[in-house]
Formats: sequence, structure tokens, C-alpha cells
Amino acid sequence: MSDIRRILLALLFIVPFSSAQEAHIHSAPEKLGKVSFPISCAPAVQEQFDRGVALLHSFAYAAAEAAFQGVAKADPQCAMAHWGMAMTYFHQLWEPPIAPATITVAQSEIEQALQVGTASERERRFINALALIFQNAASVPYRTRALNYEQAMSKIASENRKDVEAQVFYALALLANISCGQDSREAEIMRAAADEEDAVEKLPVTPGPIVPAREQLGYLLLEQHQPALALKAFENTLTNAPGRRGALKGAAQATALSAQK
Repeated sequence: MSDIRRILLALLFIVPFSSAQEAHIHSAPEKLGKVSFPISCAPAVQEQFDRGVALLHSFAYAAAEAAFQGVAKADPQCAMAHWGMAMTYFHQLWEPPIAPATITVAQSEIEQALQVGTASERERRFINALALIFQNAASVPYRTRALNYEQAMSKIASENRKDVEAQVFYALALLANISCGQDSREAEIMRAAADEEDAVEKLPVTPGPIVPAREQLGYLLLEQHQPALALKAFENTLTNAPGRRGALKGAAQATALSAQK
């Protein structure tokens, strides 16, 4: 399994697709995952920057912003601190991904990152990619900006295959564009995730119980008005996990909708 598909699969388990995701701003968890995102700023701020990125991945946006603010205060010439602060306003997996009231401050932070600058080509590319999300927000539709960001992150990820954070941020960009109703690749990605899940003997460790990817595929297909395919997905889920209430409910819905056609 490729690195990017592993990351996509893990994210799909933790953040199921929904046509009506609510905005989430979580408090800082007691334990954070280990993050290594090397930057060219003062060595003294590296640990706090990594913490900020870890908080981003935990959707603890307010705490992440505070961490990046601390980095900027300790090293005023750290452009990536402003990238981090701008990133806290881009909630890629929720609706809306950018709250209208926060666009101005996010634009200010990304402009600050561009103005401070960095000698690191990798960091410049991260900053320039995120700038595509916030710049010209009044005149360029979010859909276009999100696709431009995804393409920029795709290039970063493909040229830095051993850079885990590059892969993670690309995966998030990809998921942002396959959320319900935005991208025809949604079912394709979910089906691939379900195939990968079926192929592994042990499921990944997550913060809590996971929803089988094939069950998620079934509900996605229901939303796309494909009850016959959805029923097959639910039946396959029940083969691997007999008695799952979600799959039984989905199968009943799919059967009823199929009968109406």
C-alpha cells in the first residue's frame, strides 16, 4: 500500500464522510501524536512548532494558533509560524472550511509569511500553496482555490515522498476536495479505502471505535442515489462484521429505495 493511500485510509477511519459536517474546534488533547516537521527557524522554536502541527492534526485550532503565536514571538523571522497561524483558519474537513469572519485575519497571516520570507524552498512552497486558499477569496470561488491548493500540495508530496507531513497535508487537501457534493472522486477514494481495509488483518489503532470503510461507502452510495450498489456494500460489511447496527440499517434503507425504482 502506498504511503498516501495509508494516510488517506487512516483519515477516512477517523473522519467519516458526511454531507453536513459541523464546525469542530477541539480542546488540546492530553496526549498528542509525535510530529516531525523540520523548519529553518531558530532551533529553540522547533519543538513548539511541532506541537502546533500536532494540535492542527487534532483539530485543536485555538491551541494550535497559540502555539504558532509563541513561535512567532520567540523568532519574529520565522515565516512558517505565520503559515501555521493561517492554517488554523483552514478547517479542511468541516463545513464551512473557512469561516467568512476569519478570512481577513488568515489573509494577513499568509501575507506576513510571504513578507518575512524564508531561504528554504520547501517552506516557500508550503507557504505559496496555502496562499492559494486565502488570496483573492473575494473574487475566486472556494472550489477553485481548494483545487489549486490540492495541486500545489500534490507537487510538494510527490517531490518529497519521505516527508511524512508533506504526505499528510496533501492527503488532507485531497479529502477536502472529495467531501460530499464537491468531487466525483469521493466514491472512488472511499471504495479504494474499503478495499485496503479488507486486505489488512489488523485494523489501525485510532482514538476510538471505527466505522468500517465499506459501511461508509454504502451510505455514500445512498446519498448518490445508488441503492443497489449501496446494498452490496452493506452486505459485504455484514459478512465481515455480522450484526452491525449501522450496516443493518443501511441495508434496510437500500432495500426499500431499490424497491421504489
